[in-house]
Amino acid sequence: MLLKSKSGLFLAGMMLAACTAKVDAPVLVDQNDPDASPSPRVSATPHPSATPTPMPTASPTASPTASPTASPTASPSASTSPSPSASPSGQPINFFPVLQININANIQITKVLGTSQELIDFFRQFLPGQAVPGVDFTHQCVVAIIGGPQSTTRTTTSVLDIKKTDHMLNVRYRTSTTTTTTSGNNPVQIVVVPVSKLTGEITQANFEQTP
Repeated sequence: MLLKSKSGLFLAGMMLAACTAKVDAPVLVDQNDPDASPSPRVSATPHPSATPTPMPTASPTASPTASPTASPTASPSASTSPSPSASPSGQPINFFPVLQININANIQITKVLGTSQELIDFFRQFLPGQAVPGVDFTHQCVVAIIGGPQSTTRTTTSVLDIKKTDHMLNVRYRTSTTTTTTSGNNPVQIVVVPVSKLTGEITQANFEQTP
């Protein structure tokens, strides 16, 4: 009995020692349990969004190039002003002389006659005794020039050209010396022009005496 008691006490002491002994055993992780896996380490690699985004640069051709415009006064040769001695511009008009004489009168007249009555009155006042030419004033008019008193009786007045611009009649004429002696010192010329003042084809006239 005493042997059994000692044996029992020995076994009980051994079991107690085994229970109270601290054992450092490795922790086993179940590979099939997702909750048992260790937490992943934080990656040291920066997040892609942490990389600074380069600022966009403007295209070299983004700014529009101002188109150069030529100055209207850049070229001095662009002037179209006619020379003072140039013939008036416009459409050249044919004319038909009907009278060229010299008179003795201290007058100078340049005029466009547009009706039969104007023509008759002109002849009565300045050219008495001269035959009045027949004119169709619905298609024609009369240009009358009395050049003015000259220092000699050997002069004549002649129409050089007639041009029409819109409703304007431009007449150039010249008074010059001739070798023919006349009875008067004031040269006169009457011409018929195929444009009508009566119908409003012309409303104004410009006379230019050239040397």
